[in-house]
Amino acid sequence: MSSRAVIFTASIGAGQDLPARVLADALRARDATVEVVDGLELASPVARTIAGGASKLDSTVGELAFDAGHLLRTRVAPIRDAACAALDRLMRRGFETYLREQPADIVVSTYPLWSQLLGRMRDDGTLGTPVVSAITDLAALDLWAHRAIDLHLIAHPESAAEVDDIAGPDARIEAVQGLTDPAFTDPPERSVARTELGLPARGSLVVVCGGGRAPATCPRRPTPRCTTAPTPSSCSSATTSARASASRPHTPTTAASRSGAAPTGW
Repeated sequence: MSSRAVIFTASIGAGQDLPARVLADALRARDATVEVVDGLELASPVARTIAGGASKLDSTVGELAFDAGHLLRTRVAPIRDAACAALDRLMRRGFETYLREQPADIVVSTYPLWSQLLGRMRDDGTLGTPVVSAITDLAALDLWAHRAIDLHLIAHPESAAEVDDIAGPDARIEAVQGLTDPAFTDPPERSVARTELGLPARGSLVVVCGGGRAPATCPRRPTPRCTTAPTPSSCSSATTSARASASRPHTPTTAASRSGAAPTGW
């Protein structure tokens, strides 16, 4: 009988959905039974609003609010503890019910809020199933890691020290491939890639990675938060995000026309 894995993702961006899909395909190729579940569907309406809204803070005010919340959560322990306790109250019941009705041999999270919640459930004995946190962020891993999570998979070996600091010296941490598109391990020739992306065959190229959704904007006039550097006429630029459609609305038209920026998805 094959093992059953449940992978909890969140439908707020390809930064969560893509690793879940790639990991599920790899496990199915090894004869495992896998179900990918959108954790937002299990959460309360309030929790869905909070989690979904955090991915749509595309205004200046929204970005400042996100920055302030992130700073407080990562630097002030009482605020972080209170936030995690609130997360627990808002989201635990749905996850408990699902895992009771759909038991699994292993549970995987590709979203930091779910990793934190599942770690707390594992810590207090509510969840007896081993939990894996599939970490695709490079840093700011305070929600991704937890002392009770059985295995932390990291896409970047440089993340190991931070996970160890958060989860403790007994945490199991493994740097792995397989959390991103397999094409990254077999890249095309440079000339082929430039042609496919509609970029000039020659000249320097500046690539700006916008993450899963490329939410940040860079104004024409430099500010302390976002500084633009002069781009030589022989230099092209490309803005990448996990979803090509996500990068387009946030790429300033003035910048694109001035520097030949080409938004694309990875």
